[in-house]
Amino acid sequence: MKKIFLFLVVAFGCSCNTLPPQYSASPGRSLVKGVSTRDLKKQTFSHLMLGALDPNDHTPVQTRMPTWVTHVHILSVDGGDPLYVRGYNLGKKVWLEPGIHKLQVECTTRYSWGTRMMFADVQIDIQPGYTYLLTTNPLRNESDVAKVEVIKEATK
Repeated sequence: MKKIFLFLVVAFGCSCNTLPPQYSASPGRSLVKGVSTRDLKKQTFSHLMLGALDPNDHTPVQTRMPTWVTHVHILSVDGGDPLYVRGYNLGKKVWLEPGIHKLQVECTTRYSWGTRMMFADVQIDIQPGYTYLLTTNPLRNESDVAKVEVIKEATK
């Protein structure tokens, strides 16, 4: 029993990866973060409180779940290796030195019926004192192209 517990602890410990040191939080580096966005259906007071239909709204009552959710995950920086964190999951945050960096990102849109995924390249001129947020448009069909928007915010 002790051997099984020890094996599970070692296996779990090996799968909990963190970012490489060159992309971890450090003074002088700026945060680049992938952002999730949601499309919430307009819900009236009667939808929220009573679960009833609005007589003027002919769409079915939605639960409080969004109709779609987009995610931006960072795959690699400057053509490097994939940035896996916590096993084989892609991370949403990296801290980069000032300068021009090329990021490859994975854009995902999840619907109730399935998921669409696409990769995109983003070039960012990192300046100290700012945080960079990466957002994407929802991928509605196979011909859509992921358009990644970079939002530059002053660090508090």
